[in-house]
Amino acid sequence: MDELCIGYLKKGLQKIYTAFTRAVEGDFSTQLEASQEEKEFSEIYTGVNFLFHAVRQRIDEYKTLAVKLKDILDEVEQKNSDLEDAKKEMLGVLEDLGSEKEKLKEANVRNEAILASIGEGLVITDNTRKITMVNNIGADMIGWEKDEIRGMFWPEFVIEKNGKGDIVPYEKTTIYKSVVTGKVTQSQFQDNFFLTRKNKSIFPVIVTVAPIERESERLGFVITFRDISGEKAADMAKSDFISLASHQLKTPLTSIKWVLERLLKKQTSFSEDEKGYLQDIHISTQRLSGLVDLLLNASRVEGGRVSVTPQEVEAVGFIQSFLAESAADRCKAHESGVSDVSRQAAGCN
Repeated sequence: MDELCIGYLKKGLQKIYTAFTRAVEGDFSTQLEASQEEKEFSEIYTGVNFLFHAVRQRIDEYKTLAVKLKDILDEVEQKNSDLEDAKKEMLGVLEDLGSEKEKLKEANVRNEAILASIGEGLVITDNTRKITMVNNIGADMIGWEKDEIRGMFWPEFVIEKNGKGDIVPYEKTTIYKSVVTGKVTQSQFQDNFFLTRKNKSIFPVIVTVAPIERESERLGFVITFRDISGEKAADMAKSDFISLASHQLKTPLTSIKWVLERLLKKQTSFSEDEKGYLQDIHISTQRLSGLVDLLLNASRVEGGRVSVTPQEVEAVGFIQSFLAESAADRCKAHESGVSDVSRQAAGCN
């Protein structure tokens, strides 16, 4: 009986040993079942089976966790790879930006050199006509520092006067047309267009305004201006000379004309040929006197002392009237006994 019990005990312990041997090798799938003869081992088998079941659950959890960790590691590795790629792309972009920055710097240096070499003042404004840039010559002309001018409004510098010397409102000036029409506009030499210096003095200029547009959007204006003080002074000197010369010529011509008229009244004192010569001299004097009057009138018009009011005329009638008056002047020699040669030269019968 004792040998039988020892056999059952040995068999049960062998099953437990085998199960744990497999467990050491990583196999926790063994399920121990107690036979009728192994009733004493049933609780031990149940405990071993529960232990193996708990271990298998924990192993499954670890496997699931390992899979999740692997997925996380793969995702982190992919993100690291993406970050490396993004880093490389960013470095490439930074290199390109550096290259473009150098190119932009070179372009700015070039543009500054171009602007500095322009012999005229240049101003750039935004669409509200606020000054954003001015070249050195323009700043020197106006008498302000470049940094002082930036942010000021262009109309603050502009003065246009009418023929009477009254200041024209900016909205009615010639240059304002560019704002309204969007076309390049230039003032003319005869326009009384001025810019104001910092010390409140003014100087005459010719101004050109060109709008800056991109895809029909108005961005601002480019304004160039040239000081024409020298040209205006020369023009005034010319007008003064013409006026003075005309007056100086008119006085002796009037005297000559007066003497000739007195001589022509003495019909018996001269021969027919001599009368003809005197009449020719008289006609030439009248023509020269008329030319002097034209020079005087031109001088008055240029000086603004005569207002010109254009009127519509009937061209054909005007020309015919002019030709008739010219013919009448040429043929006045008939009444004064001018020689036949002179009458034929004047186109009279």
